[in-house]
Amino acid sequence: MANAHPEYGAAIGGYRIDRLRLILPSALLVVLLGLGLNFTLVESDPLRGPFLTTLIVAGAALALGWRALHYWNRQIVLFERGFSFREGAETVSFDYAEIASIRQQGEQLAYFGGLIRHRRFRFTLTTIRGEIIELTNLYERVDQLVEQIEQRVYPRLGGQIMAAFAREERVPFSDSLSLSRDGLHHRGKALAWEDLAGYAVQNGNLVLRASDGTDWLSLPLAEIDNLPLLVDLLRRRSDSRPLNRPS
Repeated sequence: MANAHPEYGAAIGGYRIDRLRLILPSALLVVLLGLGLNFTLVESDPLRGPFLTTLIVAGAALALGWRALHYWNRQIVLFERGFSFREGAETVSFDYAEIASIRQQGEQLAYFGGLIRHRRFRFTLTTIRGEIIELTNLYERVDQLVEQIEQRVYPRLGGQIMAAFAREERVPFSDSLSLSRDGLHHRGKALAWEDLAGYAVQNGNLVLRASDGTDWLSLPLAEIDNLPLLVDLLRRRSDSRPLNRPS
């Protein structure tokens, strides 16, 4: 990891691809494929089965190995004022001020009747030029990595949002939802701040409830940009409170 960047200052931390996590599932899949073909294709066709099995397993190993090589050298290094993103032999640097949005998606997976549980994350960073950087569980400590980025991106974005409100502009938080000084806007309909009764997270959606008791909007969390900033605005701008609903 570099000690410092000539433009972005001292290094804070480095986050590489977890190579063990990258290759273990592929290796397990190849082994299971080989065993499965050995008890099916080989037994049903003793003459051609071994050759076909070898060919299929080798092809699967080659494809999965190519995928592993595609991710093998990826690394992100955080600095005081920016970060570098290495993909293969190419390294690109970004100022934190270039990040326009952070979109997060998480899910809980269960295998073998719930005996094995696994949390899967996907964070999508979009720059002001429309460049997209995806960070998943393949990165070491990806939740810590994104938390470090958020701490340096969200204070600036929060100030920009309040400045946009002062200019009476709408600030997008998804492809369909935007906020303004007057309230919330979604596909041609609007809800004034004083008519927002509360908000909740339910079944992977952000639910916004109007003062008449109806759910004004239910939007998947995976489609929302800068979710912590949105929730903070809902709390501060409307005096609304989280609804007592199961998540």
